[in-house]
Amino acid sequence: MKKIIRIIATGFYIGDKLPAPGTMASIAAAAVYYLLFKMVGPFNPSVYWTVMLFIIVIGVFVSGRAADEIYHEADPPEVVIDEIAGVVIALAFFPEPKIGLVVLGLAIFRVLDISKVYPINKLEMIAGGTGIMLDDIFAGVLTNVILRIILFSATIIAP
Repeated sequence: MKKIIRIIATGFYIGDKLPAPGTMASIAAAAVYYLLFKMVGPFNPSVYWTVMLFIIVIGVFVSGRAADEIYHEADPPEVVIDEIAGVVIALAFFPEPKIGLVVLGLAIFRVLDISKVYPINKLEMIAGGTGIMLDDIFAGVLTNVILRIILFSATIIAP
């Protein structure tokens, strides 16, 4: 069971094997998102919601277990399922995500995740897998809102 927890929590060992694991996992998640969109077209919202919720629920469970039983620290850098969830949320429900949108979303998400601006910094203080996941979930939501404001502003300025 610990091996399965480690595989999922580390994003298939991205967190264990690569430098800057949070950034690498975020890039991998954004790349998978973009490639899937290009291969299958627009995502069905109900399927996307299901995938997001699955990643979040599994993430809370495996990140907490990995932190306690494998890495023995509150929020180990090797655990990157939280960054994966954050990117999935940051890029959620855009009708046609172009590469520029994905790159901008990735950049905004990483800035928010690394800088831990208020209230993100308060969420990571929650114990266990919930705390590990919540700060990145909120950074993903905030990124999504910022991207929508940018896109809306762009349509007003240059229709």
